[in-house]
Amino acid sequence: MNFLETEQFCDALYKSGANTMPCLLGHTGIGKTEFWEQFCAKRSWDLIVIYVSQLEPSDFIGLYKINDDGRTENCAPNWLPYKEAPKTDKDKKAANKNALNKLASGFINPNGGVVFLDEVNRGHEDIRQALYQLVNKKQIHTYALPSHYKMASAANPPNGYETYEFDKALVNRIAWVKFQPDSKEALDFLENKHGKSIFLDWVKSDKSVLDFGDDDFEVDDMLLSPRITENVILLYKELEKISDKKFKRKCLETMVVGTKVQAFLAFEEELLHLNFKEVLQGKKKDKVKSLLRDKRLDVLSTITLHLAEYFSNYSFGNADGDVIKQGKENDAVKNLTDFMTVIPAELNTVFLDALTNYNRNDSIVKQSYFKTKLKEKLTSYKKFF
Repeated sequence: MNFLETEQFCDALYKSGANTMPCLLGHTGIGKTEFWEQFCAKRSWDLIVIYVSQLEPSDFIGLYKINDDGRTENCAPNWLPYKEAPKTDKDKKAANKNALNKLASGFINPNGGVVFLDEVNRGHEDIRQALYQLVNKKQIHTYALPSHYKMASAANPPNGYETYEFDKALVNRIAWVKFQPDSKEALDFLENKHGKSIFLDWVKSDKSVLDFGDDDFEVDDMLLSPRITENVILLYKELEKISDKKFKRKCLETMVVGTKVQAFLAFEEELLHLNFKEVLQGKKKDKVKSLLRDKRLDVLSTITLHLAEYFSNYSFGNADGDVIKQGKENDAVKNLTDFMTVIPAELNTVFLDALTNYNRNDSIVKQSYFKTKLKEKLTSYKKFF
């Protein structure tokens, strides 16, 4: 993803509420840290940058003290936000006295913020183990990150760098963004920051001299577990607002391997061309034939389940206008019957089993036309007739 795509993705990911942390995966010096600085500045968020490779375990998880009861208590490091932000100008000046004090002030920004773990795959094993709780629960022992603060990270690809491998549990709690700004994005940023330069003019004259590294690398051990599925469902609700199919694919590939993303997008495309409403309206019968010819049982079974769900909530004589027009119920029943009699028998079973689960006695299978036609094909389902 380029700079703008990464911003759009991270914005959608945070808004979705998915329990995962974005990680910009790319070569050194291409602008991963700069991205988070601009992302947070644009939103008036705090940015807490932690260089994971430079930490000792105690730097990350804090130290222990003995409390008044004589028991040990964990004291989280003071770079984590934990206290109300200063209100007076005097307090604000004291809090921003220097860069170190600003990092370690502990003040909570009411707008929110990002804890950014840089070089996240170059930390000591003990640090990486401590990361697990912070990434997954936004906690370190008894400390909890404020709810409006986010987690983010950056890492170098494994080839050509001294990096450590994550175990599968941590790999699948991260949304892996292959980050590579466009040449124009990088050059515009440098010109805005430093002004005109003859060297910059030379690079602009032949953008191929600008190196971003090779992005031909993959993240191993990405699994489509129920947890990842939940996160993708949440993210997809945000992506539905976006029409750019290529960008949508890139977003989904941060959590799901490319082959499965391609299969899903092909499935999604088919459903865009035929849905259960069109079946009931007698439309696109050629498309049904095409799906049968291509043996797209995944698409046909989904339409079948949508039909069962629709009629589980439908009462005859109450046309909803969106699917079945007033006085057109018999037409809808005929169209449904035509569909059910051409699809494979196992999908008829799927339809009737779904209606059984929905537990509706006055479902469409009681309608006389449908009952007569379908009964010829499904004699084993006498309980419906």
